[in-house]
Amino acid sequence: MAKQKILYFYFKTGGGHFFSAKALAKAVETAYPEAENVLVDGLPPGKSFWRTVMEDGYRFAVQDWPFLWPMLYNISKLHLIRTFQLFNIQNVCQRHIEEEITKHQATKIVVLHFLLVRPIMNVLKKMKLNIPVLEVVTDPFTVHPFWWHHKNVKAAVFSERAKNDAIKYGWKPEYLTVFPIMLRPEFAGSLSPQQIVDKKKTYDVPMNTPIILLAGGGDGLPNSDRLLLECEKLNLPAYFLVVTGKNEVQKKNLEKMLENRPDLKKRVKVFGFIDFMFDLMNLADIIVTKGGPATIMEILLIGKPPLVMNYIYGQEQGNVDFLLEHKIGDYISNPKKLAHKLRDLLLNPSELNAMRKRIQALHLSNGTKAVAEWVWKST
Repeated sequence: MAKQKILYFYFKTGGGHFFSAKALAKAVETAYPEAENVLVDGLPPGKSFWRTVMEDGYRFAVQDWPFLWPMLYNISKLHLIRTFQLFNIQNVCQRHIEEEITKHQATKIVVLHFLLVRPIMNVLKKMKLNIPVLEVVTDPFTVHPFWWHHKNVKAAVFSERAKNDAIKYGWKPEYLTVFPIMLRPEFAGSLSPQQIVDKKKTYDVPMNTPIILLAGGGDGLPNSDRLLLECEKLNLPAYFLVVTGKNEVQKKNLEKMLENRPDLKKRVKVFGFIDFMFDLMNLADIIVTKGGPATIMEILLIGKPPLVMNYIYGQEQGNVDFLLEHKIGDYISNPKKLAHKLRDLLLNPSELNAMRKRIQALHLSNGTKAVAEWVWKST
């Protein structure tokens, strides 16, 4: 096949869209060296107001004022509201999209954010370009109608539920291909027992103590401090690894709290932003996390049961439903109840082992290579 110049368009509303674009572009580059892959932020430079609204506003709504998010999420399901929002996005991004397509002489476009599909299609129509456009639907189970607003673009989806949802909105089944969810390449397997021993030495983690990892992605796991205090009350026989990501405030607050609790401090190690999450996940016996699809599936792929402490209304509901339906994890938002659940699992390992066996029975896999092949071969 001739050399391709593939543009991957995303918005940084949450980390999932950008990291999916990055992982997919890397997979295509690895499998097909003749491909030229370019990551493109859909927002043009200099649009500080819109960047604040879309990136900081999203983060603010789902984290700081979460009661706002259900209202915003449900209002945007209305066709009229979606059309209005897409009209505004097109006005902001159209010239930038045209410039990027022209500058890179794109032969194929992959879209990883629902707000960009319609504007890109309109730009191509205006420019009279017949370039293949592929849509990668990053929400695996609960898919917002925005993804289906522009019908019958070839799309990669990550569950039969998503495919059936698209069909209900009028999509033709032949435009939809179901893949295992895309994950980082290292999540194609887990570390061996000897590798785990070696990693415990590397990170100075106890050898014979159960390990509980608290990690929620780039912004940390909310209420990690409260959960640690509840576990302290129960004298939980475990060692805790806490990853706060880019959330420096949470990291400082945790470290300050631990300074006043020397006994607890001996059993907790706090990390900020790291690039070895795969290692820590492998070391852990139990992982407490948020409801993001990539994190949950990464945990499951290495055979660990996730305990979800919180999730984003609407878009992450299906991820939690998947865990509960297959009995391979749990959702407990209350730190006190979650601490008791952790104690029960540690003191009754048969339940933990049963969840691990159910995870194995699902035969989950990393779909990034398969999606990369689909991107390369699609016309």
